[in-house]
Amino acid sequence: MSFVLWKLAKSEPRVLKMIPSSESRVRFLAVLLCLSGFCALVYQMVWLREFRLIFGAATPATAAVLAVFMGGLGAGGIWFGRRSEGTSNPLRLYAILEVGIGLAALTTPWVLIGVRAVYSRTGGVVALGPVVASVLHILLSVVVLAVPCFLMGGTLPLAVKGVETDEDTQRGATGLLYGLNAIGALAGVIASTFWLLEMVGTRGTLYLAVTFNMALGAAAFFVVRNDRPRAVSAPAETPARGGKRSQVTPAPEPSRQAPSGYIYGAAFVTGFVFFLAELVWYRMSAPLLGSSTYNFGIILALALAGIGLGGLIYRAWIAPRAGTVSLGFFALVSLIQAFWLILPYALGDRVAILAFEYNQLQNLGFGGQLAGWSLTGATLVLMPSLLAGIQFPVLVGLLGSGRSDVGRQLGTAYAWNTGGAIAGSLMGGFLLIPGLSAPGCWKLAACLTLGLGASALVMGRGRMAPRSMGLGILVCAGTLWMTFGTLGPTSVWRHSAIGYGRLEKLPDSPNGIREWIHSRRWQTRAEIEGRESSLAISAVDGYAFLVNGKADGSGVSDAPTQVMLGLVGAMLHPQPRSACVVGLGTGSSAGWLAEVPGMQRVDVIEIEPGILKFARDFFGPVNRDVLSRTNVRVILGDARETLLVQGPAYDLIVSEPSNPYRAGIASLYTREYYRAIRGRLTTNGIFSQWVQGYNIDTTAVRLIYATLASEFPHVETWLTQSSDLLFVCHLQAPSYSLDQLRRKVVTPPFDEALRRVWKTDSAEGVLSHHMASAAVAREVARLEPRVNTDDLNLLEYGF
Repeated sequence: MSFVLWKLAKSEPRVLKMIPSSESRVRFLAVLLCLSGFCALVYQMVWLREFRLIFGAATPATAAVLAVFMGGLGAGGIWFGRRSEGTSNPLRLYAILEVGIGLAALTTPWVLIGVRAVYSRTGGVVALGPVVASVLHILLSVVVLAVPCFLMGGTLPLAVKGVETDEDTQRGATGLLYGLNAIGALAGVIASTFWLLEMVGTRGTLYLAVTFNMALGAAAFFVVRNDRPRAVSAPAETPARGGKRSQVTPAPEPSRQAPSGYIYGAAFVTGFVFFLAELVWYRMSAPLLGSSTYNFGIILALALAGIGLGGLIYRAWIAPRAGTVSLGFFALVSLIQAFWLILPYALGDRVAILAFEYNQLQNLGFGGQLAGWSLTGATLVLMPSLLAGIQFPVLVGLLGSGRSDVGRQLGTAYAWNTGGAIAGSLMGGFLLIPGLSAPGCWKLAACLTLGLGASALVMGRGRMAPRSMGLGILVCAGTLWMTFGTLGPTSVWRHSAIGYGRLEKLPDSPNGIREWIHSRRWQTRAEIEGRESSLAISAVDGYAFLVNGKADGSGVSDAPTQVMLGLVGAMLHPQPRSACVVGLGTGSSAGWLAEVPGMQRVDVIEIEPGILKFARDFFGPVNRDVLSRTNVRVILGDARETLLVQGPAYDLIVSEPSNPYRAGIASLYTREYYRAIRGRLTTNGIFSQWVQGYNIDTTAVRLIYATLASEFPHVETWLTQSSDLLFVCHLQAPSYSLDQLRRKVVTPPFDEALRRVWKTDSAEGVLSHHMASAAVAREVARLEPRVNTDDLNLLEYGF
């Protein structure tokens, strides 16, 4: 698009004559801001993935990166907003910023290499502790993101300052540029989530965004290079004739304007509420959308779509109507936003049933599946986001009129808004959601929005028409009733596997639906709002724990896999003394390993603290009271981050994460991760990797074989039960013998485990679960030229 603009400007001199005109300039900058938003969100998606590969996917690490990203935008907004008032050519400075963003982003892959090297030598969360590690996360994120994000924050204030005119009294151009910037960001999310990251990889995606950034910066500079300097906004005092300084009388405030302190505070509250709501939407949509890698992209895309549409609506229908932008109008927008924000909460489990019907579109293929996900997400996200897209331009309009001081005011409002976003993200992830639960935070977000609207309603009541005042009061009362007078989502929504394709059909009668709802609620025996996920215990055929609605471990049906996952490697190893288990789950894998003769240490890495309570309270009888054993240590953190940094070597490493199609899990199936595991094994060490044997195609299986074989020379294939594969990886050629197995199968705890879960007491019975030798793995790997890497994670999207 930037290339087309450049060619058009070069080949058609009349275009250059048109650009200085107000409307043409606004349209030109709108296109550039749209492309700039595209690049910014592509960068964000890339950098989040890169930092998760270094710091892990735990909430504290992700929150630190987002805080730095948003903080850079806010700092850039306020600094360049003020700078725009003192420059005679803000668009030339804007063009320089776009080129600077591209150059700064271009350096980040190499800076990230240094950050990875530094962080790996510190020992990570295990060595530093969570507080020091979080501080280090922030500092290292600043090293990578400070410059590009600071420059990004200045683009909108400079562009708005360059195109606003005094005739545009309600600053409609601000709404247009703000809205199209969000539309461009929407395109960036969609392109990176559904195409770029899968097709060209993380680094290739970054380079494409850099190319776009440089092109649009060059196009902007080429078009505005001959611009005449515009009048600079007068400072607080200016030199008068004769060398004396005289005070400049400030322009009178518009009659509709509220105190600037209130407006900036409102910008902070709207940013806080919106980011808290985003966390709630992401958490609440997980059971309905399936927690795949697409979930985050869909919610973010819908939020940006709403913001973009809101900005365009402001430009097209609100700003042209004189006198519309007022404190009373802002009050109505906020109250209506609170209504739409809480409406899906009030509908409760009906939304889950609706999501099930939408998900039936998956029968049309991936396009249908995506349509179903989008419809479900839009039910939660679209209308509140659209109203948020109207809110911000209204606040900027309340700060002043036309071009006067618009850059500074916009930049300051943007900084307060991003400050609220940072607070909402950090407080929501660390304190509010674990403390109040996601539904509780949902109500909090609605109440804060309601309070903001009510305060504006009171302040602007003297200038509001009685009909508008009555509408505001009616909306306020209805929102309060929906917030506190309805049941809200229950386990039918929160702990049903609707989004995972495990629910084949619903009853076809109202009474049947009601019976199903009561049954689902009865089956849920306990629930916890975890730091990372929503957790529950379901009781059908024994206890099973659910993570965002999906069963990730059972005391009965999953016992053959959970128990034998570690014990197979322990039987094949001559004398294991140390082990590392990725994921506590029910605790069965670690508990049985801890009883192996000679086992001195079992380290268990668990990302979700809430799982410990479930393992202790519900699965103690089947996990050998794992959490009370002296040779077991639980490490709270991300498995990838823990194993990639410096640490002890293990005889056994056992990995049974969740399914690879779930967001972030496929990073535990990459060549770089396996290389790190290889470096943490002793000479005779064994690595055991679980892979689902259901809902998987041969391409994904071949890819896993090829990736494992790229780092481990000997990969055996075992079957723990009919639907679960176990890849046992050796650094040395397997040397176990039949006599060794016969000695071990009669030794505790192997004898009891084999009788209970594999129904055998012989070495021959053990070997009946051996599917294929290392030679088969090498042959399968030879047929698959690709491997799964951190840069190009084929498995994550292939599922």
